[in-house]
Amino acid sequence: MRSALCVTVILLSAVSSTLHSQSLAAVAAEEAKRRASTATEKPSKTITNADLPDVGPASPPADAGRLGANEPATASPEQELWEAKARPLREKFAADQIAERAAMALVKSMDDTGVNRRDPAEWLKALAESKRLTDVVLEDTRAFIALSEDAARAGVKLRPYDGPVRQAAPSPEASRDRRYAQQAELRKMR
Repeated sequence: MRSALCVTVILLSAVSSTLHSQSLAAVAAEEAKRRASTATEKPSKTITNADLPDVGPASPPADAGRLGANEPATASPEQELWEAKARPLREKFAADQIAERAAMALVKSMDDTGVNRRDPAEWLKALAESKRLTDVVLEDTRAFIALSEDAARAGVKLRPYDGPVRQAAPSPEASRDRRYAQQAELRKMR
């Protein structure tokens, strides 16, 4: 029974490979005919820079002199003063945000690779650093909001901070920790 099954499988594989090679040969012959027919057709035209008309230099966009989409072309001295005060806060926030993302990535990689089970002390240290940096970013945000409110009381509107890092989906632990931190802040305010 077993030998009959083996013989059948061998015969079927031999027949299918023969059929496959014949169809491959037919496809190759058709492709050769197609290439031969396209070689006799008129070649396509190549366009060079000499064929193009001279249009002169490009004109600058209408809003090229503007600093940004919502900012005036010339800022008042008071606006410049408040922006100068906000610049170090923005830079610190950017650096802290990048460090926070790196710490979150380290914790996630430790979770993925199983380091949290092999070396729990190392994982707890990385998790504590991630939480600390999350708190630092939260403090940076509060400082920038306070400065924006002071500027608004002085009649100056600061441009919002858009950040150097696009918001990635936070890990579930980071989301939970942020919620707990926000809830704790709300309890302190009451």
